[in-house]
Amino acid sequence: MNKESFSIKIFTGSTCVLLAVGLLVFGILRFFIPKIYEEEATEQITINSQAFVIELESAPKTEWAKLLMQYCLKNNASAVILDENNNQFAAFRAAIVTGNDDYKAENEDAIFTTYTVTIGDRSIPYTMVFTFDSGEIKQVKNTFETIFPLAIFVILIISVFIAFFYTRFLMNIKNLQTANEKLQADIKEERRRRNFFSAISHELKTPVTILKGELDGMILGVGKFKDRDKYLLEAYETTQAIEQLVKEIMTAAKLDIVKLTPEEINLSELTNECLVKIEELTKEKNISVNQKFSDNPITADKKLMEIVISNIIGNAVKHSPQGTEINICFDETFVFTIENHGTHIEETTDDSDISGGLGLYIVKSILDLHGFKYSFENTEDGTRFSINYRISIDKSQ
Repeated sequence: MNKESFSIKIFTGSTCVLLAVGLLVFGILRFFIPKIYEEEATEQITINSQAFVIELESAPKTEWAKLLMQYCLKNNASAVILDENNNQFAAFRAAIVTGNDDYKAENEDAIFTTYTVTIGDRSIPYTMVFTFDSGEIKQVKNTFETIFPLAIFVILIISVFIAFFYTRFLMNIKNLQTANEKLQADIKEERRRRNFFSAISHELKTPVTILKGELDGMILGVGKFKDRDKYLLEAYETTQAIEQLVKEIMTAAKLDIVKLTPEEINLSELTNECLVKIEELTKEKNISVNQKFSDNPITADKKLMEIVISNIIGNAVKHSPQGTEINICFDETFVFTIENHGTHIEETTDDSDISGGLGLYIVKSILDLHGFKYSFENTEDGTRFSINYRISIDKSQ
């Protein structure tokens, strides 16, 4: 997904979410504010009506009409007083009706409060029906409906505005992350190059120095080098070693463009094939090899994995003292280990740096290419190289 497409998706998604949230908030306000207003108004009406009924019960009946008028004017209400026969005794600002039920039927949206008032010693019951205009509540509802188109427009503008800056913020973060990832990749690549040239220098320095010394000695005819035939043979063997190093250098250089060919590999069979190649050196140093393998196959490039196993076993045999043993194990957790005894490696602060030689550099590059985790560490008696084959390689490479 390119940056432009990603940016458009973020902007569109953010705008839709913000617009939906804004409309949801507006809808909640539209529903609850009239309800809250109506509840508060009803509560206040109830308090005022109760107080008026108490005042009316203590007043003469001749004063009721006057008091009723004052109350209705003060509270913007209508009221009807009905006698025990449901006949109208007094009324103000309301449609003159003869019954409570009829009055409610004609004013469905009004707020009603009904009380029964007992007059004096005769205990004559009178019914009072208070009706309060609900126009203000309707007005609140109508206001929300009136401003709805404007609210949609304002919410849309705010959503677009916020989504725009949010998208820019995310894109800046993404750009920073991309730049940081590129920087880290460049640092890793530079470290890899340094390790590569360090490994080449380390491997070539010794045979070139030996070859130069032998040739100088034969040219000058100094000491033992007077026997040119003998040392010419040794010089030839040294050039063969250098030739082998050049081949390894070429192999390492090709790893940057190599294409993996993954297949199922029996690690036990591959290890035995690698052991055969160094069987003579193993016997010469009287080194015993102990093997323990599970039957689980691994998925990897067989040719490259053969290079890895050969290098690790070769180093283990090469650096092991006479008469020691090497333990090779591949367990059920897909961890492959080669452990030798009698020698240790120098401690390093970089766990991934195993560039002590060109062979180990190639091993590291191949394992990184597959995505396998590995470690090279000291044990109590020697060193151990471990590979975790549980991680699958990317077959799309």
